[in-house]
Parts: sequence; C-alpha cells; structure tokens
Amino acid sequence: MKLTTRYGRMAVLTIGVSVALTLAGCGGSSDAGDSGTADVDLGTVNKATGAPVKVGFIGDAEAGSGALGNAIAAAEASTEYANEYLGGLGGNKIELVTCSTEATPATATACAVKLAKAGVVAVTTGVTGQDHAIFEALKGTGVPFIVSLTADAEIMGSPTGFVFQNPLAIATASAALIKKNGAKTGGFIVVDAPAATGPVEALTKPLFKAQGLGFEMVPLSLQVADPTSAIQQSINNGSDAFTILGDNAFVTRAIKSLNQLGFTGPMITNISAFQKDQIDSLPNGLKGVTTMSSITRIPEREGLSEFATIMKKFGKDIDTGADSGQVAYQTFLGFVESVNLTPGAGTSAKDVIAAMKHMPKAVPMRLAPGLTLNCDGKAVAVLQGVCNARTIAATLNAKGFATTEALL
Repeated sequence: MKLTTRYGRMAVLTIGVSVALTLAGCGGSSDAGDSGTADVDLGTVNKATGAPVKVGFIGDAEAGSGALGNAIAAAEASTEYANEYLGGLGGNKIELVTCSTEATPATATACAVKLAKAGVVAVTTGVTGQDHAIFEALKGTGVPFIVSLTADAEIMGSPTGFVFQNPLAIATASAALIKKNGAKTGGFIVVDAPAATGPVEALTKPLFKAQGLGFEMVPLSLQVADPTSAIQQSINNGSDAFTILGDNAFVTRAIKSLNQLGFTGPMITNISAFQKDQIDSLPNGLKGVTTMSSITRIPEREGLSEFATIMKKFGKDIDTGADSGQVAYQTFLGFVESVNLTPGAGTSAKDVIAAMKHMPKAVPMRLAPGLTLNCDGKAVAVLQGVCNARTIAATLNAKGFATTEALL
C-alpha cells in the first residue's frame, strides 16, 4: 500500500506514537505464535568459505534475560544458519558482534559506537525502543542501520537506514479495515500521556477525516485497572470501531472491557503476540481482533516450521513463540539475503549499502507469505529507506490464531 500525499507523511508521525507505545509488547509470547511443529529439511548445505566479516546486532536486553534477550539469541542462531546454508554474507563467514542497549539511550549509543569501532559492515536489530540513539551514533561512520520497524522519520528517509516494515501501511490499513467493516468513527484507545495523545489527536484526526471517517480519542491512564466506563462513553459518542495502541497488558484490558460491553465492531491493534494468560482472561478471547504485523499468525503457513527448526538446530532455549525472536530472525536473514543478490558484496559497509540499494529483484520475507523486500527506494515514494510497502492484517479466533489473513 503506497501513500504519497501529505496525509501519508502525517501517518508516519502518527504511527510513531503507536510504535513507541507498543515496543514493550514486542517480546510477548503466545501459544498462538508458537510453531511447535516437526523439524523440516533445511535444504542443501552452502557453507561460507571466505574471510570473516563482522555484522552487528543490537537487542534491548542481555541474551538469556527474557523475551527481549531472546532477540539476541535468535540472531545468533540465524547467523549460524546463514553461515551453514546461505554462504554467509557474500560468501564470507559472518562474525556476529552483539550488544544490549539495556533499554537506555546512553547504553544504546555506546553499543553503536562499540560496533562501529569493531569494524562491522552493518548494524542490525529487530525492534528496539532505542533506534534513534543507535542511528544518531552511527552517523558519519558510513555503517548502515537495518531495523524491522521504526517510528523515526529520519531513519526511514536516510540513505543509510533500511526499514523492513512499513509504518504507513499499519496506519492506513486501520482506516481501510474500519471502512471495509462499514464503521463510521474510529475510537483510538491510547495511553493518557502528552507524548501519545497530542500527536494522535493532531495528526490521525486529519488522516481519518480525509478518509471520510470520524475520530474519537480515548485516553486511558496506565493506573486505571478497569477502563470500561471511558470506553462506554466513546461508544455513546459514536465510536463503532477501535484501534488500541499500548503494550500487551494495556491492550488486553481494553479488549476485555469491549468484550464485557458486548461490542462487536472492529478491534485493531499492532500487538501481534499475546500471552496465554492474557487470552484466557478475555470473555471472548481474541475473537474478531485484527492485528497488523509482518508475521503470519496461521500456524500452517509456510516458514514457521523452518524457523522453529533453525532455532532448535542452531540455538538453545529460544522461545519460538515470541515476537522478539521471530522479528530478529526475519530482519537478520532478510538483510543477508538482500545483500547476497549481489555477488561478492558484503565485505564493507559501502558494498552493503550499494547491494541493498541496487537489489536486482525482491526478496521474500521469511515468516510473511506474500511480503517482499526491495530496498531500491521505490516501495514507499516519500521514504527511501522503507523496503516493504505492505502489512499482514490477521483476523484472530478466540485462541489468537489467525482465521484469515490479508495483505494490505
């Protein structure tokens, strides 16, 4: 889905709020996301034989310290797989250099400086709350930054930034789904903080108006255990669809209230993995909820068994049902496969950037049937760093499995 109008640029800023608010939920793990399938054949061995090249990966917690550390562990397993089956990076063995931001800007800056000094040809990550600090520290080094999803417009518009999920698609797809379901007014359930409510009010409202939709802000304090009365008031004001932006716990509370109120209209969120106890706490489970992400939620879809096999073969104690590991795997191998389209590329940061900007064809995104990567700057006209224009809209059943998925 491409959007080149001024409202598209507004959507970048608007969705920035939702990305920032949902980062805490990206480590969520769910039975719905756990592949739990039998091992599959990984194909023909293609070992890297060239001199080692260093690639950086930054996570938000130390490996082994929980779901966010799970991203680092998944990146390490993905590296071993790439060296064994993908010929490494341009035929050269990848030497992964990892670092944890510990969820602070200062440590994220130090991580980026450390990796640049180590001589990495690229810095990769899944989703991090410290992407701006990392990118700022890499400025002037010539080292490209590859990230799954960001709210930072500078990264998305930079010649050295590469973004594999399109935040515009998340925003505009919400409007499209609301219209498709015949709803007239979108209620935005958002954390009651100026950094969230201000931009959403100022920027999303004009976007919805341009689509002929009404807009209703529903700010909720994180300290409010039961948001039912506030949501009921929004329904009374005409909201017949809701987009919920927050971490797993916040989103779950809002869905629970909507269930208890008997609400049957569209419920949309970009939290894509819920914990089992959260699902069990909902009167109707996740039935009818639509998630926006780059990860399939239909267990039988291609790629999930391969992912689980790779994590089992090359990693240890990796939670394959967590978004953190799935996104790290998807982003890291998307980077490797994009560079590998250009023979001999990958030995320097300059070569990596050139290879990604001149990809001869699109690369299928792992775990995302139908989505592809092409970093030639044409996926989203106003954002040269975004490599994919679309998102997967998954309608969930009560247990959190996708009953239908559509590319938007």
